[in-house]
Amino acid sequence: MTDIELLLHTDIYLIDQIFKGRYVSGQHILDAGCGGGRNLHWFVHHGFEVTAIDDNAEALQQLLAQLPMLTHVHQCSISQMPFAPESFDHIICSAVLHFAESDDDFMKMMQALHRILKLGGTLFIRMASNFGMENELPESATQPMLLPDGSWRYVLHQSMLDDVLQQTGFQLAEPVKSTLVLGQRSMATLMLQKTAST
Repeated sequence: MTDIELLLHTDIYLIDQIFKGRYVSGQHILDAGCGGGRNLHWFVHHGFEVTAIDDNAEALQQLLAQLPMLTHVHQCSISQMPFAPESFDHIICSAVLHFAESDDDFMKMMQALHRILKLGGTLFIRMASNFGMENELPESATQPMLLPDGSWRYVLHQSMLDDVLQQTGFQLAEPVKSTLVLGQRSMATLMLQKTAST
């Protein structure tokens, strides 16, 4: 398969990181909340050690139907991952963390991801945010929030991001990027790097 075919369904902002050379063949990648595996095809075919988790058994069946060579696949939630500290060079967590049920739940997931990431490793996140929609989705609103598109999501806002950076050993590896979708929702892309153990 060509790289274009392998990247066909990959998150465009993850493709950006791939093209920047963020990931090196042989490294250990975790897709935390992999779903059907849309972000994994390129890594599997380019010599990475790939581990995938999801709490949805049907999604994992779809993943293994597409990528039967994967041997490290686990049905579990982010808060119950069975991995030793500093197991992974990089973690992908795309369109997952906005299913947190509260600020505490979100912070627990961030701490769990931090624990299993190697020092110097990166965490790629895509999730709902209020960046660019601060008036429609104020920080004072109860979480999860009802978005204009009709979905309920845990919405990242600046003060929670500040709390994450202060309470964990994460730092921003790049400025936060935010995409507004027709006034319906805002999706933030974060590339965090583990710079200290907690």
